[in-house]
Amino acid sequence: SFQSHADLTGNASSQALVSFFHSTGYRSVVPIDQAKAQLYLTFAAHGGHKGSQMALGYRYWSGIGVGENCMAALDWYEDAAEQGKFEM
Repeated sequence: SFQSHADLTGNASSQALVSFFHSTGYRSVVPIDQAKAQLYLTFAAHGGHKGSQMALGYRYWSGIGVGENCMAALDWYEDAAEQGKFEM
C-alpha cells in the first residue's frame, strides 16, 4: 500500500498520495483526516515534492487543516517556484 511504502521509505510521492487520500477520503476505505493529510503533505513537501509544496501553499493561504498564514503560504509557493516548471 502507499501508506506502507510512505512509512518505510519516506518516498515523497507516496507521502503525497497518502495525504491526498486522507484529505479527501477514499471511498469507505480511508476516512477524512485533515491532521494526517497535513502531516504527510508536509513530509512530502520537505522531501522536494513540488505538487505538495503547492498544495501546502494553498492550505496555508486558505486555512485548510491549519490556521491561515499568508507568509507560510508564500514560503511554500516560493519553494515550488524555485524548482521551475511544474509537470504532471
